[in-house]
Amino acid sequence: MAEDNQPSPGQEAIGTGLAAILGTMLGGPTGGVVGAAAGPHLSQLVQRAWKEVIAFRERQLESVVDQGADFAGVTPQELIESMQADHQQRRLLHDVLLGAADARDANKVRALARCLATGFQDAARVDEEALIVRALVDLDPVHVHVLAELERRSMTARDIDWHLSGGLGAPRFSTASDLSGPILTVLERNGLVDESIKRPVGGVHANAVATKFKCTSFGRECLKSLGNENRYQTLKEIFADKRG
Repeated sequence: MAEDNQPSPGQEAIGTGLAAILGTMLGGPTGGVVGAAAGPHLSQLVQRAWKEVIAFRERQLESVVDQGADFAGVTPQELIESMQADHQQRRLLHDVLLGAADARDANKVRALARCLATGFQDAARVDEEALIVRALVDLDPVHVHVLAELERRSMTARDIDWHLSGGLGAPRFSTASDLSGPILTVLERNGLVDESIKRPVGGVHANAVATKFKCTSFGRECLKSLGNENRYQTLKEIFADKRG
């Protein structure tokens, strides 16, 4: 928000160009109830909390539009009006706004803004940028951290657990040792990693096979959008950052 309570260019552009769709984006069905002067069944506490959610989402939308326009070298108004006029670019714009509304860290909003600017500048890249946006929306900092490490080297699930524990041996807490499974599920679902090689484990597990995972070319494109700004060294730092 600009000084003296004046709206930012992004906020003005949103207000003028997207009024019809932002009600759904910001509130959904519940937002419609609250927006329609919320009945007596909702307590003042719930209403106040919901207003905070709406205010947060509005700030995220202003930020992604302002940054996207800045990357593209145009005004927020020009960006939105131009993308609204083209069917494919309009879909990308809507996907970016939906993703930014719930984004919990600035790096993701910045990456979404880059996708928005690229899709605005090069219509031939709209479909590719839309895929990147959908993948980014699904990622939390811990996913990005593991993906960036898999860009450097192939790792097994056990390697990932070891890495997230800070390389100090078996993690002391079960939550640390269990993280590789759900992390890899998200990364594989979005086509960001694939299996590189399978090798025998050896020792007492001689008949077992360990699968190594590596970052795909699409995964590298997503990291490029993020600018590799979400690198974390240990699980402790990841959760400390989330709390901050």
